[in-house]
Amino acid sequence: MLEDSLARLDAVLGSPGGAMRTPRASLRTFNARFRGGEPEISSIMDGPGDGTSMHLSPAIPHTSQIGLSMVDSPSMLLDDGNVTAPVHSVLYRDTVDTTSAALLADDDPGVRATQVLFSEFISIMVAHPSEAQIWEELQQYEQVCSQQVQVLDKLIRKAPRHYANFTNTQKVYQQLLGERNIWRLVGSLFSERLGEETKDSLMLMEGEEGEPKTDMEVVTRMYDANPTVREAQLVIDWLEKNAADDINARFYDPVEYFGGAHIAWENTLKILKQENNGMVQPLKGMRPLVTSLDPDSCLREGRNLHDLDQEDEVRLMRRVFAHIRCGQVAEAQELCVKSGHQWRAATLEGWKLHHDPNPGDPSQRQLITGNSYRDVWKAVAWRIASDERLSVFERAVYGALCGHLPSVLAVCQEWQDTLWAYTRAMVDQWVEEQLRGATTHLHTLHPLPKDFPEEKLSLKKVFEAAERRPELQRHQDIRNPYYLIQKYLILDDMESLLREAHVCLAGGNIAPHLLRCVAHLVLFLRRVGRITQPLEPLCTDILEACVKESIERGDVEQVAWYTSVLPPWLQVDWYARFLHNITDDHHRRHALQLAGHVGLDTHAITAAVVTNIRLSSSGRDPEGEVVAETTTEDRVKINAVDWLLYDPQQRVEALRQSNALMRTFLISRKIGATRALFSKIPTDSVNLIISQYKGETGSSELPPRAENVVREYFCIRTFLDAQDSFTDWFDHYHQKRPSAPKKPTPGSGFSQQVAFEQAEQQYKGEMERWRHTLDLITKTACDRLYNVLLFPEGGWLVDSALEDQDQEEPCGGEESGEDRPDSPEPNRGHHLSVLRSIYIPQVTSLLQNILHCTENYKESLQLADLIASEQHQLYKAFGRGELERFLMKLQDTSRELLDNNCDALGASVRDSCTLAILPEGHAVASSSLALPSDIFVNAFIPTHQLSREYRYTCLECKAAAATLDSMMALGATAEEIEDFAILECVTFNLYPPDVCEGMVRLAGEEVLFVLNNTEYNYDTVCGWLFGADCHNTELNPWTLAIPSGKPQPSHPEPDQSPAATVKILHLSDVHLDLLYDEGSRAECEQPYCCRNVYGVPEAGELVAGRWGTLAACDLPLHTLEELVAQAALMDVDMVYVTGDLPPHDVWLQNHDTNLMAINETMKILAKYFPDTPVINAIGNHAPAPVNSFVVPAAYDNRWSMSWLYDSVAELWTPWLPSDTRPDIQQGGFFSFSPMPGLRVVSINMNYCNKFNWWLLMENADPTGELAWLVNTLATAEATGEFVHILGHIPMGGSDCDHIWSHILNEIIVRYESTIRAMFFGHTHGDSWEIVYDPESNYTRPVAVSYISPSGTAEGGHHPSFKVFTVDGGHPAATWSVIDAEAYNMNLTEANVEGGTPLFTHRYSSRDTYGVTSMTPASIHQLMLDMVNDVSLYQQFDWNTHNDWVDMPDLWTCDKTCLKGRLCGMVSSDSSNHQACHNLEDYIDSVYPL
Repeated sequence: MLEDSLARLDAVLGSPGGAMRTPRASLRTFNARFRGGEPEISSIMDGPGDGTSMHLSPAIPHTSQIGLSMVDSPSMLLDDGNVTAPVHSVLYRDTVDTTSAALLADDDPGVRATQVLFSEFISIMVAHPSEAQIWEELQQYEQVCSQQVQVLDKLIRKAPRHYANFTNTQKVYQQLLGERNIWRLVGSLFSERLGEETKDSLMLMEGEEGEPKTDMEVVTRMYDANPTVREAQLVIDWLEKNAADDINARFYDPVEYFGGAHIAWENTLKILKQENNGMVQPLKGMRPLVTSLDPDSCLREGRNLHDLDQEDEVRLMRRVFAHIRCGQVAEAQELCVKSGHQWRAATLEGWKLHHDPNPGDPSQRQLITGNSYRDVWKAVAWRIASDERLSVFERAVYGALCGHLPSVLAVCQEWQDTLWAYTRAMVDQWVEEQLRGATTHLHTLHPLPKDFPEEKLSLKKVFEAAERRPELQRHQDIRNPYYLIQKYLILDDMESLLREAHVCLAGGNIAPHLLRCVAHLVLFLRRVGRITQPLEPLCTDILEACVKESIERGDVEQVAWYTSVLPPWLQVDWYARFLHNITDDHHRRHALQLAGHVGLDTHAITAAVVTNIRLSSSGRDPEGEVVAETTTEDRVKINAVDWLLYDPQQRVEALRQSNALMRTFLISRKIGATRALFSKIPTDSVNLIISQYKGETGSSELPPRAENVVREYFCIRTFLDAQDSFTDWFDHYHQKRPSAPKKPTPGSGFSQQVAFEQAEQQYKGEMERWRHTLDLITKTACDRLYNVLLFPEGGWLVDSALEDQDQEEPCGGEESGEDRPDSPEPNRGHHLSVLRSIYIPQVTSLLQNILHCTENYKESLQLADLIASEQHQLYKAFGRGELERFLMKLQDTSRELLDNNCDALGASVRDSCTLAILPEGHAVASSSLALPSDIFVNAFIPTHQLSREYRYTCLECKAAAATLDSMMALGATAEEIEDFAILECVTFNLYPPDVCEGMVRLAGEEVLFVLNNTEYNYDTVCGWLFGADCHNTELNPWTLAIPSGKPQPSHPEPDQSPAATVKILHLSDVHLDLLYDEGSRAECEQPYCCRNVYGVPEAGELVAGRWGTLAACDLPLHTLEELVAQAALMDVDMVYVTGDLPPHDVWLQNHDTNLMAINETMKILAKYFPDTPVINAIGNHAPAPVNSFVVPAAYDNRWSMSWLYDSVAELWTPWLPSDTRPDIQQGGFFSFSPMPGLRVVSINMNYCNKFNWWLLMENADPTGELAWLVNTLATAEATGEFVHILGHIPMGGSDCDHIWSHILNEIIVRYESTIRAMFFGHTHGDSWEIVYDPESNYTRPVAVSYISPSGTAEGGHHPSFKVFTVDGGHPAATWSVIDAEAYNMNLTEANVEGGTPLFTHRYSSRDTYGVTSMTPASIHQLMLDMVNDVSLYQQFDWNTHNDWVDMPDLWTCDKTCLKGRLCGMVSSDSSNHQACHNLEDYIDSVYPL
């Protein structure tokens, strides 16, 4: 049967050659560029073609030196019966000399090389703006992807196999191969779809040309009429083209390499010839060979070919199928002929459709093509494809040509191969249906095979069937985003395509190249009208993601172009986000130029970016926390205004935004920042605004909103001028008054008397000049202060227009974010009101100061009329406290008038009534300066210890200092000054009376002594003590000699075996309250509660719990004992206690109460750790008053620290050797060695405490502590000891003096190889500080300070302690920290009825963060990891907030948040923030937005 069939086929065969083609030359198709340039479609029809691909010359320059792309993984090579390797298999290993060796050395070079595609796609999009160029645009998209695929393919093949650097390169390669195929598919399908209407109308016009006469004409007519089949054929051609692009470059085992004699089965033939000649074949093998050679001999005889021939047969059929898969039938036939299988080449002709073009006239004969017995051939081919005795590839070859789907699927393992098999079968079914229904046949058709499918496939069914295949599900091919896009493009389902892309976006795992591909696909679909209105939101999300990704890459041009395709309402928002972090002036101008070039609204964008920066902050209300210093964040906001100064047309908006920012600064008392911003505004701004409006309207009268902007600008200028004038007056009056010469003592000689007279004459001259200058300065200052109070047309910061409008809209029509509902900033009207309430009373007070000090008492009294005037209504800006203070000042002024023989209103009652400048030596009365009372009181009451945070301007602080100075100069006693401070504190309700009384009495005498004996002026005292914005905020600089000869830094990894470790318990800030009362009020009027003396709680009020309370309460005695008892169960080897044992009731304390708290804590520690070393450090709450550590310079004046140092030296005796006592008594520091190889150094950090007012008398290492530390570390270095340092206040905090902090950092860096760990407390938080080497620009970590959480619950923290695991206790110990474990008691659970005070394990640093140790390098890397992995930082945040039971649902932390929270952890030097800046730069690089 087979021989007969083949004989019939031989009779009708035409010449071999020609690829499968679609006979529709009349149809314009984008696929024309697939092969040679004319419209070819590989199909089941005849037609000439060579199957080669066309090389297109680029229409635009290819700018990249290295392309990028990727190729599908191998798919479909099988051995007999078993799937082995794919059709596109192992990469061949040729040498690619053109590939850059530098790229091979790069990490994942393909990632870097392919970045050029982003700019190339933009260039292509820009170069093809018209609808007529859309097809060329698609062609070039495909072209640049293909070029990158080719180059990247060479790069991958040149690299050594399994080259580790190429992980991401391989991924990018696969992505770009998928993208290339997408653009190829889009061009083919949509040129067909968009051309259907034109083609259909032409067909209707032409009409039918008669019935088809041949099979070819039947099928051609079907193609022309059926778009489904046409698209299916386009898909087949597309899949074959994709495969053909890779066959030569990627197919291993070329058949021609294994034989060149053009003889089939030559080894078998040789043996058969030798046997026929009588030659014996002893090595022939056990298997019998065939006895004849013909195509059916193996099946007929049941015997095999020679082994080598069998291998060649499998290899040949695999290669033939590969050509069929690529649509290269001619190449497959040629290969068969070259291999000596001419008969097989002939069988590959039988699938072609018969066509006899000859007319009735026999003289006009044309070539007859195709197979008139195609039905017979199909039946035979179907049997071959079904015959399981044949190899899988031989069956697949004939199955592909005759439509036998199972045989083809047997060798398909990948998505595109499977899709090709199903789609070919679908087209074959449609063709067969048409042929069976036609009447063109020359004979009765052979019946279709019984298993021929009865139900025709559709493209939708093709995908459904393909996706059910286990092979694809197993490899997840069906979820490949590129395949999904191709699927929905083929099905013409744009909605599903966009939704799948949106799912990828939502998952956050969309690759940059995929995002670019999808974005440009969306833009194409928009241009051809395939995006309906309901799909626009999905498209917008995709394009927004593309803009965001471009911003992260930092490509200005791409950001501008992608932003320009967004909806107008999003363009401003996104481009403003992009501009947010651009600070370089040139880059800013370039970005704006690009924005204008692509049609973006640059005015709206610059207004938005300034608004965004202005409103960006840590979320604090400017009224809630006042910080006078100009911060880095402030300077960023000030510089942001430059965006609005580039274009003069935006000057109104620049002025409006500047006013808004200056309002915020003024509310925060940031006069310096306000002045810096004001100076940035061009002085011609107002004139420019007026001229612009005059040019537009012909009138110089401004619109109401612009008028208010200009008015507010003048208001701020007036205020700043007044501030400057008062500062000049104050400095001249208080600082520049000449000092009178001292009179010579009685009995002095003539020369001394003459010298005195000369000095006195000189003094009088200087006084005259001083008075003259004072008159001028006083007049200027008063005039400018009056300018604020009497500001025309409604008053200072009162709009003259826009009545009944609370919120101002932006000038020029732009929408501002200032009054957005989600903005934390109040509206403009509220700000103006707040500023008036702050500065109208202050300006009045300053004016009173000047008038009072210059004895202009009558004019000072007249201020009452001004304030009470209904015309100006200034009284409305005063609060109750300000009015009381103003009236008290008026009372003092009236007293002065009475003392000067005038009546209370300034009228003369005696001739001696004088209202002149005070004579020299006269000092103002105790209340002569109308200053804010809380400033004065703050000199005696440390508000930072009483839950009050307030910062003052330098001017306010100096006014308070001047009051103290004046009272002391008048001879007021310490008690009188204290009485006045207490009265001020109580009168203005700053604190409850008992707090005012207790704190002032406790600290008053010390403060006055220090202020009387300090060498520093008001400016330095205010700047250093209160951190105000004074010119000088530092004490006198000093240095310390640190030995040179630093050894090579050494930070070995610690030994982590259990036998080589030591455990250390770290306790800090337990704040024992011996007067804690369970059931008392936990919320009271005092700064500290939980005592019966403050009353019984009412219904609904918080009650003091049994074991403590998360409120302003400290730790009960029994809770502290429970904490220590449970910590003792941890089997620790040492205990570190880093201070702060007394409670927070600082106004009730004295020496005895504090020593009692320290003593009780030591008793508990001795009870549970009798034989375990307990090593202490002194905290800032140890003395009374709090923070008061007297310096030796004051010891001779009955002030001393011996009461504390002698006591703790005695209390620490159970654990310390006697030789530590002298150091403790000298300055509260000591060192000793609790274990061989380790020295623990306890330092007293309170001489760096900026709240220790005694440092104003002596700040240069007062007790010699740092010099002692250097000697101790030098000795340890010489003897090979390692050191742990204990202290209370971390050295990088803002409350550690800059000079002390800097020198201590220098010491640590010098002895970094000796110091293995440092332990601190004070903050009540759980954190660390990394010390960096300044010689590395603060990038190399050298040491870590471990800051442990508090034992007290005050401040809202559950009682806690930490246990550190350290490499120690053996001769090779490094004494470095391996792990830190935190334990805490949940007070909420413990305080419920029946609850137990259980300290549970909260976290282990090593387990939670994945660090191998806690060395400086490990902690530094952990910081970087937390920046890159927000979930890791989230875990850190949960670990360290032990009051959190669960992570807050709305937990977020953007890059501003990260900077704020992480900077302190890399800042160990309070004088230098370079490490923080380095971290901020790194955060910006990770999160560019």
